[in-house]
Amino acid sequence: ISGNTATRSLGVITNAEGTLRIVNSTFSGNACNCSSNEAGVLYNFGGTTTIVGSTFTGNTANGVAGVLHNFNGSIDIANSAFAGNSAGSNAGAIFNNVGTMTLANSIVTGNQAGTFGGGIINGSNGTLTISNSTIAGNNSATGGGIHRIGGTLTIRNSILWGNSNNTLTGSTISYSVVEGGFAGTGNLDVNPLFVAPVAFGAAPTSTGNYRLQNYSPATDAGNNALVPIDVLDVNGNSNVTEEAPDLTGNPRRYNDAGVPDTGAGTAPIVDMGAYERQTDSPLLADLSITKTDGQTTAIPGTAITYTIVASNAGPVAVAS
Repeated sequence: ISGNTATRSLGVITNAEGTLRIVNSTFSGNACNCSSNEAGVLYNFGGTTTIVGSTFTGNTANGVAGVLHNFNGSIDIANSAFAGNSAGSNAGAIFNNVGTMTLANSIVTGNQAGTFGGGIINGSNGTLTISNSTIAGNNSATGGGIHRIGGTLTIRNSILWGNSNNTLTGSTISYSVVEGGFAGTGNLDVNPLFVAPVAFGAAPTSTGNYRLQNYSPATDAGNNALVPIDVLDVNGNSNVTEEAPDLTGNPRRYNDAGVPDTGAGTAPIVDMGAYERQTDSPLLADLSITKTDGQTTAIPGTAITYTIVASNAGPVAVAS
């Protein structure tokens, strides 16, 4: 669905107290040139919406919500991508104004808003839960990645990195990478080593690769108990009690033998973010060298004997 424009209010699609399911769809280049109550793609007014396996790129609103605006409804999103969308003022991609929303195994990247919430805004009466998702490279003056006005914002097993900034005070965050740090169990403030991130200054852009490189600290660092369940049947196997796959459909909880398990649960431990690594980081040697000389003084013209010890804690042997 592409190239559509709404000119009065609401969005290209309006779900007014109905039931809407969007599956394996692409929305690009849609726009809302409206004065209020708007969204570049979907205005969810008291409706129940599910979005699965879909992509939203290059959509715009001249005011708020470049893609989704939830007002007094519920939206559940799984395995979807929001990239390169924009809004003139607030919420470059997603505005959970009033109501409930879940976002799982998804990316929100390269979105832009003029004032607040380059990627996502959670309103004062919104309840938003983000699980195993990646919010990166988004840009706005305030709350570039996520802007919490109020409400209930819960983030787990996710990555917030490379955004212009975030406004997260009052949120509950655990087992996530948060640039600048955030208090919570299992949280990290360290570069997650994306394969090819794009700087927030380039937003709006749908480019970038937000999979994890070898030795990413986000690998095997999540909490198994917080892995999303496949209630929306993303993989179409009619099993809605199993763990949901990652954004590309790969199984969760692959054990990368090349990194230590730093998360919670029994191995294999889930990765943080939208993508689960499916290969091992190459094993490395762990070398150390120590020197002892056994002497505390040296007399000119005399010999001094040193002992040099090189050791390898493994697991890989060192070639001679």
